[in-house]
Amino acid sequence: GMSDAVEKLEQAVSGERCAVEEVDWTQADGTCMLGDSDLILGSDVVYDPALTKPLADTLGVLLHARNEAWLALQERDGDTMADFLRHIESNRLHHERVECTEALWQRASALLASTNSPDTQRDSIFLLRVKKG
Repeated sequence: GMSDAVEKLEQAVSGERCAVEEVDWTQADGTCMLGDSDLILGSDVVYDPALTKPLADTLGVLLHARNEAWLALQERDGDTMADFLRHIESNRLHHERVECTEALWQRASALLASTNSPDTQRDSIFLLRVKKG
């Protein structure tokens, strides 16, 4: 579950100058305390069409001129991703798609082969850098 993921992330960053927070995207106003973050990281967060607007709205609350978000994404459905990018833009945020390097793809494909996703296409996995205008 989500708390297992949060717990594992907390253990992974123990001793580092960062924090792990579980965020409810449907409660964007309740996340304003995270706005002091320099960098907001997310992984595999664009998958449910119903959550694209709440996620974009939450990023709209959290991002300002001095921080940005990096989202590691897999595009499973083109319409869902297009909706998310539209919602990002409607929050007056800018986005940049960063493709995998060959070295990163080699590491990722080895990991994917050991999971239930061995047929993942390289061009479906990317980083999305999101920042305020």
